[in-house]
Parts: sequence; C-alpha cells; structure tokens
Amino acid sequence: MPLFDRYAIVDWSAANTPTTGKDSIWIALAEREGREVRMIETSNPPTRSAAMARLRQFFRDALAEDKTVFAGFDFPFGYPQGGTAAVTGEPGWEALWAFFAEAMQDRDDNFSNRFEVTGRLNRERLSFAPMYWGRPMHQEVPGLSVAKPDPYPTALPEKRLAEARTVKAQPVWKLNFTGSVGSQVITGIARLQHLRADPEFAGKIAVWPFETGFAERVSAPIVLAEIYPGLVDIDKGEKSCLDEAQVDTLAEALRKARCGRSFRALARRAARAFGGRTRLGYLGRGLDRRPRPAEGGQSRSRPGRLQRSRQWRRRG
Repeated sequence: MPLFDRYAIVDWSAANTPTTGKDSIWIALAEREGREVRMIETSNPPTRSAAMARLRQFFRDALAEDKTVFAGFDFPFGYPQGGTAAVTGEPGWEALWAFFAEAMQDRDDNFSNRFEVTGRLNRERLSFAPMYWGRPMHQEVPGLSVAKPDPYPTALPEKRLAEARTVKAQPVWKLNFTGSVGSQVITGIARLQHLRADPEFAGKIAVWPFETGFAERVSAPIVLAEIYPGLVDIDKGEKSCLDEAQVDTLAEALRKARCGRSFRALARRAARAFGGRTRLGYLGRGLDRRPRPAEGGQSRSRPGRLQRSRQWRRRG
C-alpha cells in the first residue's frame, strides 16, 4: 500500500527579487488515484512567500481530506559533519533549522539578509574556519568574499558525505554563482522551520529522515524530504526551462515508484555506502560536537560556548 496520497516536488530559489522562469521556484503537485498518480498542476510562484502560501494550502486541503503528503525540496536539509555545532553552538539538525529561522529576515518581496548573516558568521562563530563565500560582486559584506578563498579552510568539511560522492553536488558554503545551493539551504530551511512551528501544522509534519528513521516511523500526515534532481537525467523537452522539467519529471516518476519500498531500499543502500552511519552520512546531520582535525592532525577549537541565536542576532 502506498505511503502517500499526494505529492509536492519543489525546485527552490533564493532570488533576491520576484522572479519567474529560469532559476526561480517551480512546484509540481500530484495525487494518487488508485494505482496511478496524476498531475494536479505545475506553478511558478515569483516569491518564496507566494510559494509557501501555495504549499500551505495544498497541505491544508490534504489534511482536511485525511490524505498524506510527501513534499520534496531540492536543497540540503543539513550541514557537513561539525558544521551545525560550529554555526549554532549546538549539535543536531533542529539547532540549525531553529538558528536560520531566527537569524533570517526574508521579506515578501524576496529580499533577504542571507549575505549579512553568513558574513557575520564568518567573522565571529566561524572565525577559526570562515567557510562561506560567494557574495555578489556589487555588494560589500565584511567577512564574505566573492570567490572561494585560496587556501580554503580545512577545519570543517566542505561537503557532506553524500555530496562528496556526487560529482555535480555543490557545497552548502557556496552562496552564489553557477550551481550554488548555499543560499537555497538558508532561505529554504528558515521557511520550513516556520512551517513546522505554525500551530496549524503542529504535530502533523515530520522531516525525513531525521524524524522518521527512514521508513520505520512514517506516520505523520506530511513528510518533508530533501531531493536532488541532479541525480536524474532530465530532458527539457518542450518545457519552458530545465527547472520546470525537473519538478514535472520527478512528479511523473512517482507513477512508477512504490514509496514505502523506495524509502527502505534507500535506507539499506545508505547504510552500506556509509558504513552504517546512515542518518549522519546520508544528509550530513552534523552531530559531532567538535570540528574534525585540521591538516597535520591538530584540532582547531572553536571559541567557548556560544550564545543562543536570538542573542547573537540582536548584537550590534
């Protein structure tokens, strides 16, 4: 029996102005009817606020009809090993999600302060390893460079374990330019954390695999998951852009997928690939409390215990 009744596939964007077409947000919605999955719609909302409004309504309608939902988003849900503790002062994915939800200012017109937040992180919490880079060339941000620093810090991993095994995957620290995903991570996680915290959806959302044990505890009506369209060969065909083709192709692929079996198969493969470190290895949960040793075998310690994100954000 299928685990889900409805599906949302989301190609996210961190654009700083309302944007449609290429390099913008695309959402494909589908639903299961018996043994088949049919497309409901493909939309191209110009802003993150508009996208979240459409998704909220989709989730709301599903809950009202007692339907389950799988929602896939094409940005990483975690940081490389040690990255979360370095950024937030605490280990675990929830600390990272809460930090970005608190630190980020993401307006309805798509303007966000992500470059200021990451520049400040480089100057302060990541001063031992300023990992972020990729500010716009026209924007001066202390602590944040346009190009990747050379030499690049080694006290924290640049990529999660899964990304290191995937040629096309980009690091979460790269905020801008071709193929970058870092800004999508920050804006996307912040928006999803606000969704999780909304009383309307309290207790009805689970984040895969952190809260589901892969397919062992998929009981929440709405499951949020990280997806990576780059692993699938996608033909643009007659679609307006590759982004549209990606969400439609992945939604269409659900016609052939038995999601319960797919989840369990993925868990087994991840366990084999990462030597049993399934939850840490696959999505880079960042559970380690200290950075991994730098070159030469010496550990580069972070500053002492860090203040909570709210206090950090409010400092001058």
